[in-house]
Amino acid sequence: MDLELHINVWKEMKEHFSGNDAKDAAEDFVRILIEHGASADEFSEYAIDSEIKNALLEYTELDEDEYETEDEYDEYEDDLYV
Repeated sequence: MDLELHINVWKEMKEHFSGNDAKDAAEDFVRILIEHGASADEFSEYAIDSEIKNALLEYTELDEDEYETEDEYDEYEDDLYV
């Protein structure tokens, strides 16, 4: 699956949503892509905004062992909840 293409589609569509509509649209967007074979972990590498990052939380697991310090992990976790 070409996630880069889908991310570009999201960028173009996002400007047409406002407030909670953007959040709901991001959740649907992520859910549909994952249902059609997108990898949540790969998708998280392309996460471009807070709506997509928050929508991905349901599908990805934070692995504290990947980070050298607790502060680095906390910073990553904080970025996901922007």
